[in-house]
Amino acid sequence: MRAKVGKPLRSALFRALRAELPGFEPVPGQRVPGFTWDFAWTVGPALVFRLTFQRHKHNDSFTLELAWAEAPEHLDGAPFVDVREGVFGSAGHFRVGALWSGTGDYWWEVLPGRFDGIDLADLAAFEAALLSPEPEIPADLPERIATVVADVVGRLRSDLWPVMVRLARDKGYDLRVKAPGPGAPAAGTGAATDRTPR
Repeated sequence: MRAKVGKPLRSALFRALRAELPGFEPVPGQRVPGFTWDFAWTVGPALVFRLTFQRHKHNDSFTLELAWAEAPEHLDGAPFVDVREGVFGSAGHFRVGALWSGTGDYWWEVLPGRFDGIDLADLAAFEAALLSPEPEIPADLPERIATVVADVVGRLRSDLWPVMVRLARDKGYDLRVKAPGPGAPAAGTGAATDRTPR
């Protein structure tokens, strides 16, 4: 992903994620510098979530991944889970798009990819695309970003949130996001009231 696309995208998307799921807090540093940005939510002593934004190496696209485990130090070793089977276990990770795409690998495209339509097994075609000039950034980039961010937020509400609620219930928690205002319970208190994302 090009910086001229990635920076405004991450700014808009991360702002939307914090508004939608305020239990997630940015994790300092990057596991894969320049490629991944993590957000963690410690629900309680037996459950932590990590939501990872991963940019594409060549295209102006990205994916999101959810991981969960009993402790932050176990997130990196959490096994890959095929969510199409509906079995999640005590720890795991998956690409969020697998919940609706029918595949394990889903990428949101901000701008058409320079490798679209190219058989990546055709090394000559791949090399030609790689060496070709980068496409221009269109003037409507802010509108394209807004459309993608709205889709992500909609998918988080309709597809990811129910999975997170189920995973929390499996650990004995009623998932609740931080509520605004004085005296509101903090994230991860195991409060008895479910609250869907805002």
